[in-house]
Amino acid sequence: MKNYFFYKAILFILFLCQTNLLSAQNKKEQKGDRLVEKYAYLAATEAYKQALSEKQVDSSAVAHKLASCYRKLNDPQNMVFWYASIIDSDFIESVDKYYYAQALSSIGNYADSKFWFDVYLKEVPNDERAKKFSQTLVSLEDINSESEWFTLSDVTFNSEHSDFSPMFYGEGLVFVSARNEKSKKHSWDDTRFLDLFYTSESDTIGFEIPKLFYSKINTRYHEGPLAFYDHESKLVVTRNNYENRKLLKDNKGVTKLKLYFSSKDSLGNWSRVVPFKYNNDNYSVGHPTITEDGQTLYFVSDKPAGIGGTDIYVSKLKENGKWSKPQNLGEKINTKGDEMFPFLYNNEKLYFSSNGHGGLGGLDVFIYDLSSQEITNIGAPINSSRDDFGIILNEAGNEGYFSSNRLTEDGNDNIYHFTFEKPDFQELLLTVRDSVTSKVISDAKVHLEGEFIKESEISTDSLGQSRLQLALGYNYSIDISKESYIDKGLTFKNEKSTTALEVLLTRDCLSFEGEIIATTSNINGTLLTLVDNATGEVQKLLLDDHTYSFCVEPYHSYKLKITNDQFFTKEVEIKIEDKPAIVKTEIVPIELGKSFKLENIHYDLNKANIRKDAAIELNKLVKILKDNPAIEIELGSHTDSRGSDSYNLKLSERRAASAVKYIITQGIDPSRLSSKGYGETQLINQCSNGISCSAEEHQANRRTEFKVLRIRKRIM
Repeated sequence: MKNYFFYKAILFILFLCQTNLLSAQNKKEQKGDRLVEKYAYLAATEAYKQALSEKQVDSSAVAHKLASCYRKLNDPQNMVFWYASIIDSDFIESVDKYYYAQALSSIGNYADSKFWFDVYLKEVPNDERAKKFSQTLVSLEDINSESEWFTLSDVTFNSEHSDFSPMFYGEGLVFVSARNEKSKKHSWDDTRFLDLFYTSESDTIGFEIPKLFYSKINTRYHEGPLAFYDHESKLVVTRNNYENRKLLKDNKGVTKLKLYFSSKDSLGNWSRVVPFKYNNDNYSVGHPTITEDGQTLYFVSDKPAGIGGTDIYVSKLKENGKWSKPQNLGEKINTKGDEMFPFLYNNEKLYFSSNGHGGLGGLDVFIYDLSSQEITNIGAPINSSRDDFGIILNEAGNEGYFSSNRLTEDGNDNIYHFTFEKPDFQELLLTVRDSVTSKVISDAKVHLEGEFIKESEISTDSLGQSRLQLALGYNYSIDISKESYIDKGLTFKNEKSTTALEVLLTRDCLSFEGEIIATTSNINGTLLTLVDNATGEVQKLLLDDHTYSFCVEPYHSYKLKITNDQFFTKEVEIKIEDKPAIVKTEIVPIELGKSFKLENIHYDLNKANIRKDAAIELNKLVKILKDNPAIEIELGSHTDSRGSDSYNLKLSERRAASAVKYIITQGIDPSRLSSKGYGETQLINQCSNGISCSAEEHQANRRTEFKVLRIRKRIM
């Protein structure tokens, strides 16, 4: 709420207080004090800020007054700013630390909020409000456990002014609003007096443009909230103490809030209001909720001898038609803080807002079970770090409205629509076993589809089990898979009798296990492709260590391809018998600049053309290049020392170029190839010029080699 409406409304001041101001104060500070005495807190903040700019002013004292004003205005952001500036000063009392902790919570700074609540509790250890807040701030997850079942949306009739406390009426809502431009403004926060408005639902725009509610209910001053009963033929409404066109005041000149009753005649006109018997000029009563039969009335009051700032009371209509003396609902529901905005649901639960039970910040909505007397924080998203209040629910309890100032920079309230859908849940114990051995199967993958599922992908544990939380009455499908087993799926409706489910998986293959051997330990990213030579079925596996496993068919042969851009691709033929196979395969790392000899590459004397026998060997290099599309190579040709050096160099260049040309004709990208003739410059033995050697020794020097120059970015 922009400010605590209950207090703002009851403190409509029609008098000018006199005060003895301290001589040490400057005129601006004195002006601020006078405005505070008139409850003109917004104007007072401006005076105090001006005072801070003048000399001979106690800045800590003025900052403390500013923090206090912003507390009255329910402006937590400014509260935090001014309290933080003086939190270690002599002006700070224990209660200020409590207020500071509250403000921190209201802006969502839960860590610092808990710290200051705990500091306050060391000084005031028996304050139950602070204990509840401190405890709440360590269990936010529990409070918000049902948030996923809510859906929130704005209503179309919110305005730039405060709109709050809706109530079902006819085909729409009656709500409280400060939007009436004809209403006067009050000094507390310079906003207009509150009136009741009605809006009906529309099929096209959500709600019609709101109109002022009945004139005999609205006055020149504050009205609302209200409650309807007896099939909406009667109402009880909160409004300022204004009767017979006179604004009544207490002995201090303060106008309080009171409750009034009205009835609707056959023409739909509301009667003149009748005051509640227990109205009082010296304290306020308001915020009514009443049973449909009009026999039990709950309301809020700040009457003396209460438990906190405002408490919730109950009064019952006696047989003689008179209301019983109101009874405080007691310390179970009322705290030293403020309990406000009650709403009775189905005569079973009392919804209300409080800043004394601990919560997410500001006013939080709570549920009081009238039978068990248990109190529950409704949690997010209904509750937020700001003020959340004025909740109402439809008869089914799955839809309603509430008020909050969570998203407005100026603290004005808006009305929100919500739906709530939470089914009953039941645990289903799923067990997966081998259909032949009946042994449990661990780490089976369970894919779950259906309504209200938190985890759709889970696995069985070491006992072959998974515990599933499923909504009763809904249909679900489960697909279970495990390597070396046939996938199995089933569909079922989750009934109360469905507490356990056992699924049997059938093996469909043998296990083919292998190990990759490499000179380097890091083979992450190695891709294994296993192809069934009979069926063409392809299985792929990306390794994260040296071992692997495939599911295979007995008596089938397979081709295993091992690829990694840091290793030469390796292919292995594997034949499976009728028992598990184990295969170890070594892969060779690609080392830049390392030469690999191509065997049996022969040329005719003094020729460079590729012979048929040489083509067979070059085709092997073509396959290497196709299997390793990321490498670029140099193909080098070497001669023996017979013949002149220059002749041998040119001959080797022609032979290397000829070999590259042949490889290109086999579909290899020319940009991946280069050729170089080395002649007799890189002999591998002692047979250089003038040295007598055998034919075999000379043959060893005549060779063709390739080496990897570069590895391109991997091509998948």
